[in-house]
Amino acid sequence: TDLKNEYQKLGNIQPEFDLFSEGLLTIELLKQANSLRSFAELKATDIGKEKGIEVVRKLKTSSLAFYKDYYPGIDREVMSAMITAYFKRPENTIAPEFMQFYKNGFTKDNISTTVNTLFDSSILDDETTVMEMLNNPDSMSIVNLQEDAIYQLAVFYYDYFRSTIQKEFTSVNNRLIPLNRLYMKAQREVIPERKYYPDANSTLRVAFGKTEGYKPNDAVKYEWFTTADGILEKNREGIADYAIEPRLKELLEKRDFGIYGDKNGELRTCFAASNHTTGGNSGSPVFNAKGELIGINFDRNWEGTMSDVYYDINQVRNIVLDMHYCLWIIDKYAGAGHLLKEMKIIDN
Repeated sequence: TDLKNEYQKLGNIQPEFDLFSEGLLTIELLKQANSLRSFAELKATDIGKEKGIEVVRKLKTSSLAFYKDYYPGIDREVMSAMITAYFKRPENTIAPEFMQFYKNGFTKDNISTTVNTLFDSSILDDETTVMEMLNNPDSMSIVNLQEDAIYQLAVFYYDYFRSTIQKEFTSVNNRLIPLNRLYMKAQREVIPERKYYPDANSTLRVAFGKTEGYKPNDAVKYEWFTTADGILEKNREGIADYAIEPRLKELLEKRDFGIYGDKNGELRTCFAASNHTTGGNSGSPVFNAKGELIGINFDRNWEGTMSDVYYDINQVRNIVLDMHYCLWIIDKYAGAGHLLKEMKIIDN
């Protein structure tokens, strides 16, 4: 009965929680506006003092990173779409409060128009204006930020979410945790012959699998390991995702892999296996049958991202950093060979 009551409450709050955390609060300019709260909350006397200088310094760095890839046109469309999605649920409770907050109000028919009005009146979607405010902070710039429509909307959304939705969501889940533990304990006592799947809640989660590749499509086959050659192959000028530091590139091209290379002289970088992993398993140690550390789990293959919902043994693979490459980096690239002296390394 207690579980049923709490899950009913969770069922009421979960949709609104998701619409906020994965919708309204993902609007980029609102996130940027919320990050500027530390500046808006400064006192005039803080400007030029240690506190104010540090706040401005951090915001300059984060703002430059934000505006580098920011595109206001798309953000307007995203904001309209997210607010529209939110208001499709008549039971969502923010609507009347927000209509009081913003003089024109949001209705189902004027969301796009109101969003455009908010953007047009705001200074926050313009990098030059924001950086000028941070480069020359004064009491008037603090007031201008406080009165900015987008800033006010961000403060309203984030405060409402934290004080109302997140508070209730957290409260329900905190009550569910001991109830679920009690329910699991009862099942194991009443039905001891049943096999219970480990869910990693207060348990040590161990998954068993084999190193193996897979065939995602007709005539497409992935081997079970990759080599350092792939790092060099992907390296292209102007493609940041595959950029290699000059020294690392030089070492890879020399192919001085020593004991870390395989029998063919190749340096294996990663390997795939059929272990069932989930979010939170990144960084987990991977052992062979002898209990020797052979890698560090860090990802899943693209075709296996659905494994929390549907596990296909022919498609789902976890991806592991090979310890051969890890040790080679420590030794040859990082020059931290002294760390290897603390390890028992088996040449296989």
